Amino acid sequence: MREGDWRRYYGQRLCDCIVGVIGAGRIGKSVVNHLLHFSCKKILVNDIDQDIRRSINGSTIEWCDKDHIFRNADVISLHLPLTHETRNLIDRAQICKMKPSAFLINTSRGGIINEVDLYETMRSGHLAGAAIDVFEEEPYRGPLVTIKRCILTAHMGSMSQDCRARMEIEATEEAVRYARGQPLKSLVPEEEYEIQKMSGFGVS
Repeated sequence: MREGDWRRYYGQRLCDCIVGVIGAGRIGKSVVNHLLHFSCKKILVNDIDQDIRRSINGSTIEWCDKDHIFRNADVISLHLPLTHETRNLIDRAQICKMKPSAFLINTSRGGIINEVDLYETMRSGHLAGAAIDVFEEEPYRGPLVTIKRCILTAHMGSMSQDCRARMEIEATEEAVRYARGQPLKSLVPEEEYEIQKMSGFGVS
């Protein structure tokens, strides 16, 4: 509209959509619980931790493998740590399995989606859209900026005043526990720490 263009887009309501959530830990579980209030046609969920299934229930929830999500979901949302197993988890082959009308969302970690493959498949016309908040290298300056139906945000997932304040408080409390020789409460899994080191990123 700022450019004088009044363009209206048709979309789908969540109640008409199959939504796939890959990664059902603390954040993924919250996303699923929110989705339950939108009466989605179906919520497909995948996680390697079998115990998580006991804490997520609903008549529209279906636990399945990732391939089933890639092939059937209208919206796919990723909530995974970056590990050796998840790096480039979503590459050209996986993206091409998705419906041409599907939307792909990554607010978890950069490096889980192969950004070059995403750019090339979207440039060819595949996928209705993508929303990416995290990137392999930040600030991101890659070719996805040329894809208009790819929404890019600058790692904004935690950028609220209360969240950032809570993060600083928790980090300080953890530092105090360390200085006192007390057990730590928020240890980073060793595998995630190692791959972040290899990538040249800090661990958050």
